[in-house]
Amino acid sequence: MKKLFTLIAILFTGYMASASCTASYTTSISGLNVTFTNTSTPPVHTGAMHALANWNFGDGGYSSSWNTSHTYAATGSYTITLYVEWVDSATSTYVCDDTLTSSVSVTSPTGISGTIIRDSALGPVYWDSLMVWLITYDTATHIITAVDSQRLVAPGSGHTPYSFTGVTPGSYLVKAAGSFGGTGSGFVPTYHYSSLSWSTAGYVSVTSGAMSTSEDIYMQYGTLTSGPGFIAGNVLYGAGKTTYAVGDPVIGLTIYLVNNTTGKLIAATVTDATGKYSFNVPYGTYTIYPEHAGLLTTAWTNVTVSATAPTMNAVSFKENSKTIVPHTSAVPQVTKQTNISMYPNPAHNVLTIECADAANQASYINITDVAGRKILTTSFNTAKTNVNISGLQPGLYFVNILSRNTTYNQKLTIQ
Repeated sequence: MKKLFTLIAILFTGYMASASCTASYTTSISGLNVTFTNTSTPPVHTGAMHALANWNFGDGGYSSSWNTSHTYAATGSYTITLYVEWVDSATSTYVCDDTLTSSVSVTSPTGISGTIIRDSALGPVYWDSLMVWLITYDTATHIITAVDSQRLVAPGSGHTPYSFTGVTPGSYLVKAAGSFGGTGSGFVPTYHYSSLSWSTAGYVSVTSGAMSTSEDIYMQYGTLTSGPGFIAGNVLYGAGKTTYAVGDPVIGLTIYLVNNTTGKLIAATVTDATGKYSFNVPYGTYTIYPEHAGLLTTAWTNVTVSATAPTMNAVSFKENSKTIVPHTSAVPQVTKQTNISMYPNPAHNVLTIECADAANQASYINITDVAGRKILTTSFNTAKTNVNISGLQPGLYFVNILSRNTTYNQKLTIQ
């Protein structure tokens, strides 16, 4: 078989001649790609030498580079043959050679990949950043869990690739949320393929040793508007929640506003630390849809604001164990502060909570930012507890404390 060789100059002087040399190499494997590093040992020789290398990758592929890489078409075990030869550079005479035969195994990565796409005619051409979540859904318990996530910083364009590897075979949801430079962006969190709701999103099936590719996410967009109309309400916990009591506020829940005439998304917001949300909109008729992954939602439909009735401020919901439903008589739970104290405020590294109700009874602390995003959640069962907040950035936050008989909401400044 004809051998292909590449010349690599290796200078060795001042040694006695010897015909002993050894072929060797190391590998670095990433999926189907293998990088080969030639670590062959040259002979002792009195003059300058050059070395020749020839690789046989075991799948019909060859290379004559000293160091090389090769991508296999399929998983499996392949027999690698490396032949090395040293030649005297002055006389072009043979010095020595050696052959090493061994095997290498490659496997396809298991995972999901695709592209996050937005319409450049609708929004900015530049992503400041993107968050992408890999999500599982338990059909028995209706529990949604983000098992992996990644932040893509300054990815540059409206067609941004993402990839999750090392994924356990199963069925997944994929969700993306972006932010942009400037103002006026109306892109909102969107599931694959192009859904605002987890319940209508497309599931991605992952099998062992394969990448599920082209699982694209087309970002939903709505023109963020303002106007004389006002729609507001709150979302409170109902029956069946083991962590929260009936009437506790649902914090950080995404609320969508859809124009009934066009069927298009108009805006999105989140509930605050008291479970409230609001929209300023032009006069018209709208649908209000809360989105909580894993829960089936019944939307408020035909919510109309007009010049004669410009305000609808009781468009409220109740979140139960498996559903979110309109709640016409929802009244926010009154905060009781008689037996709860929180200090210091402003705080720096540690926040102290005193709550008599918490003694030997599970209670919960939720800290959210001004946008309603839940930043920290912890539980405690003592009358006094310290919360480590050293990882939070300076700024304004909301603290929600839920105990056996009391709900406490308070602003917190972190310095």
